[in-house]
Amino acid sequence: MNALFKSFYKRMFFSIGGSILLGVSLFYLPINASMRREAKSAFENAMTVKAIEVEFILSTFILSAKSLGSRTAIRQKLQEYHAGSVDIGELRNFTAPKFSDGAAVLGNLLAAGRFLPDGKSVSFWGDERLLKKHLQDRPELYRIREGGNTYFMVISRLGDSEKYYGYDACLFDASMILRNDSTVMAGYEILDDFPSNGVEDELYRTVRTGGAAFVLAGTIKKRVIFNASVRSLMIVALYSLSLLVFISLLSYFMLFKFMHTLIGDHIDLNNRLNNALERRDLLLKEVHHRIKNNLNAVFSLLTLQSGSSANPTIREALDDAASRVHSMGLLHDRLYGSVNFTDVSVKDYLSDLIDQAMAYFPIGGAVRCEKHIDDFILDAKRLQPIGIIINELLTNIVKYAFTGRTEGTVTVSATLAGGRISIRIQDDGNGIPESIDFSHSGGFGLELIGSLVKQINGNISIVRKGGTAVLLEFSQ
Repeated sequence: MNALFKSFYKRMFFSIGGSILLGVSLFYLPINASMRREAKSAFENAMTVKAIEVEFILSTFILSAKSLGSRTAIRQKLQEYHAGSVDIGELRNFTAPKFSDGAAVLGNLLAAGRFLPDGKSVSFWGDERLLKKHLQDRPELYRIREGGNTYFMVISRLGDSEKYYGYDACLFDASMILRNDSTVMAGYEILDDFPSNGVEDELYRTVRTGGAAFVLAGTIKKRVIFNASVRSLMIVALYSLSLLVFISLLSYFMLFKFMHTLIGDHIDLNNRLNNALERRDLLLKEVHHRIKNNLNAVFSLLTLQSGSSANPTIREALDDAASRVHSMGLLHDRLYGSVNFTDVSVKDYLSDLIDQAMAYFPIGGAVRCEKHIDDFILDAKRLQPIGIIINELLTNIVKYAFTGRTEGTVTVSATLAGGRISIRIQDDGNGIPESIDFSHSGGFGLELIGSLVKQINGNISIVRKGGTAVLLEFSQ
């Protein structure tokens, strides 16, 4: 089933990807080219409009400068000076107030001055220092740059075709020329001529007025080109999204028909599997229940047989066998109550097993049992031999450790650390003889312990100090 899903989604992914690539190749490139052409056309239009505006403003400067020389009264006084009727002082006194009144009403005028043909000044208005610094004597329109500011100076000739009386110099602020109200241009600049090497992001227009020619340079906004590409991409993305929705709906319809049958079969299969699992769990539960009952029956028979035997040796052997059978029955009782019928809590199982074994002490409650058992899970396959080992060790403690004594302490601990399980059974009893170990012993119980330790691939050792301690270690 997973392979079918993977194959289906793989085909759908390649179909959608191919559609998107087709949309990009068929639509994005021409749309983007069209958008970029539209942006460049906007740049061209903005430059054309700005050039017309600049020509108009410069023409206004020239007309304003000529208007100063057209005032009849001061023009007449200038003619009288050249005729020798008045001196320079009288000319200046008469001209100054009227010249200032005329200059004050001219827009964007920073400074103005009237001069005689020999360069003598007649009158000044405004920033005299700035005017003298950039003064020219040839009638023309001049562009001036100072301190990052742009000015225009108009030199206007006074006189007629027969007589030259002097000239007026007017200095105008050109900041309004460079004011940028465009949404597509980053800024403007006035140049005297075209640059030798054009700048990639600049456009140029020639501005002509009053016989003078300048170059208007405009810097385009790169963002406009970028936005044009983004708009193109958004149009194609909208197309691709529409196509994706269509393909997705079509794929969903096809998948729905396919899944309708597949899910029905899957549900039916799950139901059969669940029923099989329930029957298996019920069977396992019944098996463990019957094994527990059978072991309890065997335990009862061994106990009855032991009670009816007059031979102490036989009675002891039967009691030992009954104790072993009972430890196995206790494990199956725990498995009967577990969730998966294979794993059992070590803490619960060993606690019950220890309590059962300690019940055999002939000196009763005078012997204390201390339990320190970690709570972890272990499979029944290893818990069964471990239970028999612990039962066997505790049985030996019951029989021999406290002979001739009325009290004592037995400590049982089980820990899990670093993937290793350690079980320690210790008593403070009489101690075990040096001649006894698990590999050299004639007793059945110790031989059984040695055999079961090998079965679980573990290690067992005896510590003879202050009683007896047995340490069993194996991997989890």
